[in-house]
Amino acid sequence: MQKISGNTLVIVLIIAAIIVAGVLYDTYIKKDTGPSLEELRTDFRTHETALYELNGSNVAGTAFLVGTETNTEITLMITDLEEGAVRPAHIHSGTCADLGAVVYPLSPVENGLSETHIDVSFFDLVSEGVSFAINLHDSPDNLSEWVACGNMLDTGPIPLPEEALIEE
Repeated sequence: MQKISGNTLVIVLIIAAIIVAGVLYDTYIKKDTGPSLEELRTDFRTHETALYELNGSNVAGTAFLVGTETNTEITLMITDLEEGAVRPAHIHSGTCADLGAVVYPLSPVENGLSETHIDVSFFDLVSEGVSFAINLHDSPDNLSEWVACGNMLDTGPIPLPEEALIEE
């Protein structure tokens, strides 16, 4: 039998320790930490929609959507000169020029901010051939007065139907 030198034995033990540590790590420590960064880059989508002032309200802003195949986070950031105003917000079917029924209620805008999570695919909200608009109302007591609106597939300021305009 051939004698193993001290240096060779140390090297073999180090290699064995590395192999054992790798097996232990894979077996007991490593957890599924979710999608890789590359998968996140392809799974998450973002979209911005301008919210245009209506009826001289001085209320305007932006809707930010971040979503996946299964859910969407919607953040509304608006400028509002009326301190303490609470602005009900909804996603409606149709466009600002032809607003349909409320499809998804959003958290009211308070102090210029609203954040809402909905269990709806991002792609169901923002795709060619789909028409949704975000509409803000004057107050919970005055839902008939619209103060801002934006089409999900933004095409710029939109002429509104007569019933949306407040006569002065």
